[in-house]
Amino acid sequence: MTPRVHRLCPRTARPRGPEGSTVLTHDSRQGIANAWAAAVAGFALDAGLTRLAVDNPMKDGFFSFSVRAARNRQGLGGLFPYDLTGYHDGALVPLGTAMGLVRAMVLREGTWCRLIGDDGFFVHVGTRDDVYVGTATASERAVSHARALGLSVDRVDASPWDPALDHVDEHRPADAEFWTHVTQLTAEHGGILVEEQHIRNAYTWHRPVSVGDGGRVVVVGVDLGRRRMVLSLRCVGG
Repeated sequence: MTPRVHRLCPRTARPRGPEGSTVLTHDSRQGIANAWAAAVAGFALDAGLTRLAVDNPMKDGFFSFSVRAARNRQGLGGLFPYDLTGYHDGALVPLGTAMGLVRAMVLREGTWCRLIGDDGFFVHVGTRDDVYVGTATASERAVSHARALGLSVDRVDASPWDPALDHVDEHRPADAEFWTHVTQLTAEHGGILVEEQHIRNAYTWHRPVSVGDGGRVVVVGVDLGRRRMVLSLRCVGG
């Protein structure tokens, strides 16, 4: 089902700045961030949604979002534990947490993700002080609510943050073939680096090393559900 796409912008953000971006002071942004979150919640509740799924999460947005580096742990403080358990691709979060993410994004605290729900529902936070909400129905009540909060609501053809427009590198799965390849490379070179990226722009490096006369390496992959694949590496003698 093709969703109806609504573009939400603050009415008080005119005139526009370079490249069509709006101009907001820090104080006005705080208030409008609350309005955006309340408006998006209205659309979600209109669609009967109490939870949304996280899509393509990033610790630091791929555009320069943060005006105060690492403020409030990129906006994730208070929403997720320190190790970011529960913030991963496909994670279902309560509506309150989802709206906390919307606030963090529009406040440009660093983090960025898309939020998706059933029947094509989505929330995309843009770079020009705009938020795109896709719904299966007209959502007239939610539109009226958003306008009452001081936001302009316009119908547009599509969101510029549609996942179909993404250009991403190919990532191979951490399946049995992957682990066999890691073992072979480690035995051959005596040590390699394996990168784990459970959130874009957040990395962990692992270095399996061959030991013993046989150079035998055992690499154990521990599956922690949908959160991520953790690379748990153990070296044993041959």
